[in-house]
Amino acid sequence: MNSNKLKEVKDGIFLTGIFVFIFLPLFSTALASSCDPSLGVVCNPLSSGGSGVDTVTEAIIVIIKFLLSIIGLISMLFIVIAGIRYMISAGNEEKIRAAKESFTSAFSGIVLALMAYGIITAIEEILQVN
Repeated sequence: MNSNKLKEVKDGIFLTGIFVFIFLPLFSTALASSCDPSLGVVCNPLSSGGSGVDTVTEAIIVIIKFLLSIIGLISMLFIVIAGIRYMISAGNEEKIRAAKESFTSAFSGIVLALMAYGIITAIEEILQVN
């Protein structure tokens, strides 16, 4: 693995970590009235009275499903962009080939996201989460 690829992987992991820690509080909908740390009650900040996230496994599944939906939306955007590139190629074989490659890559992204979503759902059923 050359240094540029390694740097890209490190940057990707770093940005993913930042993304998770920035958006994780959005899933936090705790009921502050039921928590009283002064009485020694340790509250779950991710629980929302039965409909929230009560375990680490549930939190991971929620985050993964959210990220998979974002991947699906981005892939759909790239399919639209590939279609526009194909339409404006004006018969140029190189541009047509590039548009087809973009479409194939975006479609592969959607298929992989759907497969991953199915696997996560199956794991969720096996672990009996929720």
